[in-house]
Amino acid sequence: GLGMICTANYVARLYGVRSAMPGFIAVEMVKNPQLVGSKMPPEELIFVAPNFAKYTKVAMQTREIFRAYDPNFQAYTLDEAYLDLTDFVSSSGRDAEEVVQEMRKKVKDSTGLTCSAGIGPNRMVAKIASDEKKPDGQTRIQPRREAVLEFMDKLPVRKLPGCGKVLEHQISTILQIKTCAELRAAACRLRRAFAGRPKTSAFLLRAALGLSGEELSEEGDEVGAVGRKSLSCERTFRNEFQASELRRRLSELCRSVAEDMAASVPPLACRVVTLKVKTSSFEVRNKQISVPRAIGFKANFGEGKENTEEEVNRVTQELFKQLEPVLDSFLPCTLRLMGVRISSFRDQKQLLLKGQRQLCSFFSNARNEAAKDAVPLCADEGLSEVIELSDEAELMEPEKDQSKRRRVDRVDSGTLDTVLCPVCGKRLVMSEADGHVNGHFA
Repeated sequence: GLGMICTANYVARLYGVRSAMPGFIAVEMVKNPQLVGSKMPPEELIFVAPNFAKYTKVAMQTREIFRAYDPNFQAYTLDEAYLDLTDFVSSSGRDAEEVVQEMRKKVKDSTGLTCSAGIGPNRMVAKIASDEKKPDGQTRIQPRREAVLEFMDKLPVRKLPGCGKVLEHQISTILQIKTCAELRAAACRLRRAFAGRPKTSAFLLRAALGLSGEELSEEGDEVGAVGRKSLSCERTFRNEFQASELRRRLSELCRSVAEDMAASVPPLACRVVTLKVKTSSFEVRNKQISVPRAIGFKANFGEGKENTEEEVNRVTQELFKQLEPVLDSFLPCTLRLMGVRISSFRDQKQLLLKGQRQLCSFFSNARNEAAKDAVPLCADEGLSEVIELSDEAELMEPEKDQSKRRRVDRVDSGTLDTVLCPVCGKRLVMSEADGHVNGHFA
């Protein structure tokens, strides 16, 4: 078959063609546009084979430009990046719109590609704004409460990142809500409708107010640089039972995954590899392998002079070497789908518990200086040395140990009179909580 469509240009989208659509359906939609309600004239759909090596090379060029404005920018895909321009704008004394215009011009001069941009007070608002003037424009939302609410109120709920077709249908059916303004006005009804899914209702209310999830800090510090949990690639094909052909398809999947690993920022290295297959009888089988040494690219890949093609081939072969025996264990059988997934990435992001620290932080001079200025638990009794209590010491001095526990308990119990705002995440005194929360929806 024609497989699945990775992406479609703007002309094809006028016919209803979109990414993740089966190719044979897209062909019929373009040949017979009246069947899907399109007013475009009948045409022939042209397929272009993907060239991820070329895409990755161009993406690296754009990222070098982005790095000059924000060394810590985040890029989750080849064609999308998030930059925090606060420090750059403050140090240069230039306007954000001027800086973004300059950045877009550099990308076009360097690669020939146009790009749209959104400027906002947080990542979610900026992402939504970037869709306003595609494919070659920019939109700015001023960092003021009134400006953000004015922009969000007119948006359909479906425009919120993370709100898919199913959630949109549920909101529309249960609450008859279409826009973010209606969603904000129906906060109480939304809470009742999603009483069994409090995280969903909290997310929707925050998003309708233009508050992005990363502003909340209910957990401890976030560590790690890799935000995604897994990366996968799978293909559906006609029933196939030849071992050689199945191995060829497995090699192609490994190659596709390796290219995506190289294109990620930072480059990925994984410790868990999974093979997924679906038989002709639609039985799904999965087998996961944990490797002792991470498979993937060095953290500084792309910054040196290493040969990109050679490195991608190396990672492809390592993935294939791990998964070929797994495929052989499934044979003989007839397959109609195969997929490769990787997970457990090097330097994967995770949230620490409140007060939890990494081991390396105890050896940081900056942390140690901060610890010297910290207020001791008891004002009349500071600690001048680190004391390690063994099991014997606890048995010898039970009363002293228990008194310490009582003092710590008294300090921690003070946090019981406060509560976190479910909308903005601010910690509040219990007596002020109701008025503060109601103020968000005034």
